[in-house]
Amino acid sequence: MQNSSVASVLSPVTSTVLVVPQGLFVVEDHFKTSLEAQPEIPFAWVEHMFRQCFNPEDRVTDEYVAMGYSELKKPCSDGMILDILGGVKRVLSRPAQIYALLVQKKRRGDAGLISAEGTSTFYVRDRRKKVWTVNICWHGGRGWMVSMSDVKNPHLWNPGRRVFFPQSLISVLGGGIVAYGR
Repeated sequence: MQNSSVASVLSPVTSTVLVVPQGLFVVEDHFKTSLEAQPEIPFAWVEHMFRQCFNPEDRVTDEYVAMGYSELKKPCSDGMILDILGGVKRVLSRPAQIYALLVQKKRRGDAGLISAEGTSTFYVRDRRKKVWTVNICWHGGRGWMVSMSDVKNPHLWNPGRRVFFPQSLISVLGGGIVAYGR
């Protein structure tokens, strides 16, 4: 990865966080719409495939995972983003980490890393080893929307979109670690 390529497409890391995983994480128990249950996090819509594609029980063994994001500076496809960031293995997140960031947003109000102003993008591998783009956005006061698309889809994402990744990329993109309380 060349820093000049990164700098032309992604902003420097503007924030990072230590996400505390929740032990055994059951995707279906956490990603529920407000119509299905009274969830801790309000979801207006969760793509049906999201709960089916990912392991129903995700055993998170890491004590902490540092997560960071950069914003796109120009339109990019997933393929372009993955190439610039050094490949799929360097950017993979887990549903438990996405959920923990949403919980942090709720607890900290507007100071969370996931923005209610735009779309946050994560790359997640499903139980069949296929990599998906998972997009999270706020839906006008009704809750979060979770959608997913194939990383091979050639569509371009707009500038301003937040692309999340794990700690391994933070030093490359110039971020520092900040630990937020739970």
